[in-house]
Amino acid sequence: MSSLTPTKPVTNIYLLSLSLAAGILITMTFTIPTLSSFPDWILVLLMSSAIVLLNHYVIFLPPNGNGLSMDSAIYLASIFVFGVEYSLMLLLVNSMVTLIQRRTMEMWKHLFNFSIFTITIITSYFVYILTGGELGQLNLVHLHSYVLALICYLFLNVLFIAFYFWFNSSDRSFTIIRNILKESVSNYVIILASSLSLVTLLVTHPIFNIILFTFIIILISNALREYHLLYEEVSIDKAFREQIMNSIPVGIATYDFRKQKYTLNTTAKQILEIESDQLKEKINKKNTNREFWDIFSSKYNIHNKKLHFNTVQNHYQLLVSRADLLDQYDTAVGKIYSFIDITEIEQLEKRIYQSEKLALLGEISAKAAHEIRNPLTVIYGFLTLMKQSLSDSDKNRFQVPLMLLEFERINSIIDEMLSIAKPKEPSLVEGYVEDILKDVLALYKQSSSQNINIDVDLHPIKLLLDKRQMTQVLYNMIRNSAEAIGFAGTISIFSKVTVDTYQIFIKDDGSGIPLELQKTIFEPFLTSKDSGTGLGLTIVQRIIENHGGSIKLFESSETGTTFIVSLPLQIKT
Repeated sequence: MSSLTPTKPVTNIYLLSLSLAAGILITMTFTIPTLSSFPDWILVLLMSSAIVLLNHYVIFLPPNGNGLSMDSAIYLASIFVFGVEYSLMLLLVNSMVTLIQRRTMEMWKHLFNFSIFTITIITSYFVYILTGGELGQLNLVHLHSYVLALICYLFLNVLFIAFYFWFNSSDRSFTIIRNILKESVSNYVIILASSLSLVTLLVTHPIFNIILFTFIIILISNALREYHLLYEEVSIDKAFREQIMNSIPVGIATYDFRKQKYTLNTTAKQILEIESDQLKEKINKKNTNREFWDIFSSKYNIHNKKLHFNTVQNHYQLLVSRADLLDQYDTAVGKIYSFIDITEIEQLEKRIYQSEKLALLGEISAKAAHEIRNPLTVIYGFLTLMKQSLSDSDKNRFQVPLMLLEFERINSIIDEMLSIAKPKEPSLVEGYVEDILKDVLALYKQSSSQNINIDVDLHPIKLLLDKRQMTQVLYNMIRNSAEAIGFAGTISIFSKVTVDTYQIFIKDDGSGIPLELQKTIFEPFLTSKDSGTGLGLTIVQRIIENHGGSIKLFESSETGTTFIVSLPLQIKT
């Protein structure tokens, strides 16, 4: 009751009405019982002390630790054995002791508690007597009277407390009463059983048995208090371990032999895209990712086995392990499965491998380019002299213009090889991709005779760019798309802005990239064109990566191809 505070006028009226009803009932009913002997006084004193002690040593009921005070068992037992006057005298004594002990407690709370106990004790007594109950020793013939008295005791307690909450809150449903009643039924069944046991004890050896009863309840209270503290400690430890398990970026699945139940941590749920109760069904079906699910039904432990795992939206590469789950006695009580997502690591390894290949290629290309360019310079000089000194007919007869054209093509290949060998660090300045694209389109239209429509829709956002290198990127991408289209078609260039990237989509309606080449299109010297060098996309990738971005094939089919160039939005200082 310490947390209750009346805040509405209707609540104050309710509390006043309850107090008046209790005052009228106690005036009409209570008379001081005759205590004819010293043992009677001792028994009153002991029972009053027992009530005070049992109010302090409440029983903590597992698992939530709800407190159950056994003082009601003493009130009910005194009703069944001695009558209502005796019980009311115990209530008055206990109320005065409580008033002294809890001096800081507001007076209306003392009055509220006293009124509830008064009404419930008096009403339960009359229900017991009117249904045929008799004072004295336990008589199972009158079991219905005991039960009805307890039901009355329970119902009135719940009703008075529920009505207080009902009046003092905005909730006008009967949910409050139902919830309090649901939580109280089991408690009052315990109280009834205890009160009936106490009836037998009070009839035989009252002084000794009330001491024994109180001592047993105190022992139970202390034992369950320790149990509750242990339960809380285990619960906190469990929550602590679950929080750790859910925070680590490793998928963990456990199987408990005793419960025959699987559990998943947060990372496992995200990777597998299922909940814990769906795991067993997935293992049994094995419709997809059979190699992964076979590990759960296998009898053998494994360590860091690399597997693929596919979902509707994602493709993962996982390192999967399985081990025995042991208890404190090193006995297997379950299985533990762990799987680490190494998809990004694999991609990083591929990029490192690609960089190593490009570095080696660059070193070879640089040496080869210098060795080739020296004799080519000499040849070019002689061809130039021949072009100047020969007549037009001799030039055509000796194919001098064609040789010069082929020489230019060889020289462009050498330039591309040198671009791979010595990639220049980009000189980044603020600029718009659209401005660079306008210059590229003007240059492309001058050199192309194709009937290709180029649609542009870019967000006007400033980026840090090297204008010369990005010109080379966009020109190569547009030229590749145009060659894939052929004579006529459309190239669409549009953008999408995410949280930290500026994405440029380059889409054409050409014939697409063959499926067998799609995974290796950025490899050097890989081309499907008769006149291509296979270095264009490799150079483009190197430039974009030097800008802190990435390029990837988004989709390709017989209806066209789309590339995505992603550039960082953040400004470098």
